[in-house]
Amino acid sequence: MASNFVRPLGSIASLVLACGFVASAAAQEVTGSATTTTRPMSASLANVTQAMLDGAGSDSKNWLHSNGSYEQTRYYAGKQINAGNVG
Repeated sequence: MASNFVRPLGSIASLVLACGFVASAAAQEVTGSATTTTRPMSASLANVTQAMLDGAGSDSKNWLHSNGSYEQTRYYAGKQINAGNVG
């Protein structure tokens, strides 16, 4: 008989505990603050076109993709890195 009473009580306690965690997380949300705390982006930045993205693998001045190009080879076409300065 006691088992029939303990199971629902445990479920209710678990539910109350879970709601407490959700309420605690919601209380940590920051409201009413500005979304930008740094200076705005410079207006002198160049627009990146699709042609620039397509030719990124042979562009030694800009690194436009996370791995260098759409091929994801991580190859750098510049002249600063060569066999003489890599040990």
